[in-house]
Amino acid sequence: MRNLATLLCTLIFVATIASSEPSKAVIRDHLTASVSKLGFIPQFRITNTVVTSSGAQVVYGVQTHLGIDVFNSNFVIAMNQNEVLKVSQDFIVNIENLIQSKQFGLSASEALNILVKAKTKVAISDLQEFSPGFYELQNSVLSDETIKIRKIWVLVGNVVIPSYDVSLYEKNHKHWFNTRIDASNGSILNQNDWVVSCQTHSFQKTKITHLPYAPLQTSISKKDKMTTNSSYTVFSRPIESPNHGGRSTVLNPDDVDASPFGWHDTNGATGPEYSITRGNNVYASEDKDDDNIPGTSPCRQCRSYFPRE
Repeated sequence: MRNLATLLCTLIFVATIASSEPSKAVIRDHLTASVSKLGFIPQFRITNTVVTSSGAQVVYGVQTHLGIDVFNSNFVIAMNQNEVLKVSQDFIVNIENLIQSKQFGLSASEALNILVKAKTKVAISDLQEFSPGFYELQNSVLSDETIKIRKIWVLVGNVVIPSYDVSLYEKNHKHWFNTRIDASNGSILNQNDWVVSCQTHSFQKTKITHLPYAPLQTSISKKDKMTTNSSYTVFSRPIESPNHGGRSTVLNPDDVDASPFGWHDTNGATGPEYSITRGNNVYASEDKDDDNIPGTSPCRQCRSYFPRE
């Protein structure tokens, strides 16, 4: 009898999990409707799903073509039991017509070698393809972190180009480059650095003045945003330090797509998970020893360090 009860509980649990999973057919229908282009049915991949405390779901994904991700072509859908509450997407419509060549002339290792230049040569056999078009490499000479490479499509002007997306954290920890490389000729299409640095200027003690940067008085209020009524007293960008300007209060600076529950709430349940400068996508701290291990972080409850209204 006990075994039967256990089996029934297990079946109910599995059924509950299955019913909470987002319906890909429902997502496809609403994405197709949001594109509003007759005959175009978008291909996509779900990258993450966040379940709120009320059972609603926030689904994140990316447009694909022939099983390959399209760079900077993403979507966000808010759902509640397969009822779609909100759709946001920036798909490339009729992408097939914009692709002149589907050939990836370079291999993933050749694309990486272009980026690292003469530091060390990587062979295709060194890479682990854990999923079609997704590669990883552990190489202590090049990086302390896993090097990630993936095939992507990149829109350049009016043409979509087969390319590679390479994420490389350099050994000196000064740069974490995320680079798009043309898979036909090896040219760098664009690049961004995930490490942000500020330049501290020299001042004479008797002549310290604030540089002429006006503080950014930011008050974000989106109609469709789940506001957290949070405020922070900070040196708001582009102010780099107290030498460059004064503090200002920013209100609800979290982005509805990147942080649907605010900066410090990671699961949607009532109350934040962290009171320091850590949240769903950032963990900011000092690193006095330069060993890439988090140190002290400002605390929201310690008003002298991280004041809030």
